[in-house]
Amino acid sequence: MAAFFKKAYRNARIYSLTLISGFSIFISKEYILKKNRIVFKILILGAGLFASCASKPNVGDGQTAKSESKAIVNPADFSEVLEKTWELIEVKSNSGVVIIERQDMQDMYTVRFAEGRLSGRAAPNLYNGPYTQGNSHDISFGPIASTKMVMFQEPESLKEHEYFSYLAKTIRWMVSSGQLMLFAPSESGDVVLAFNEVENVD
Repeated sequence: MAAFFKKAYRNARIYSLTLISGFSIFISKEYILKKNRIVFKILILGAGLFASCASKPNVGDGQTAKSESKAIVNPADFSEVLEKTWELIEVKSNSGVVIIERQDMQDMYTVRFAEGRLSGRAAPNLYNGPYTQGNSHDISFGPIASTKMVMFQEPESLKEHEYFSYLAKTIRWMVSSGQLMLFAPSESGDVVLAFNEVENVD
């Protein structure tokens, strides 16, 4: 009988130790898995922070930022055009050159730039509107408003509506040899309006 209880006690002890060991192993596995998940999340978070830092531009000494700001708008010097009255002398295109006879035009087809606006006289209406400078010699006009006078006989060389159309399409300006030139694109190439400065007569 004593041998039976002794054997039963030994078996129960082994069974208990087996249960405890198994539970300990289970707890150890769960702990390791949980710990690995935490480490994995930390690695993902660190990789995300690294990627966000790497995506930011390195302005360093500010040279990159300065270059980008210069690339936005860098208009050419327009001061030699401002506060002067210019009269149209010719219209150049691929189809030829239209000469504007000034003795017949009097004060028609003129333009003046001041305080962010252009103004002048067409044939025969007065007009005005804003202008906007862009990069380099880029420029645009409009919207342009004009009076509604009617001329009994429009100039044959250049109709008023043609002049307004060229102004509305103008995209570039340039001063060469004292002449102001406005460039308006068309299907056959640029149309160039050439102006001379009107000299003040005292």
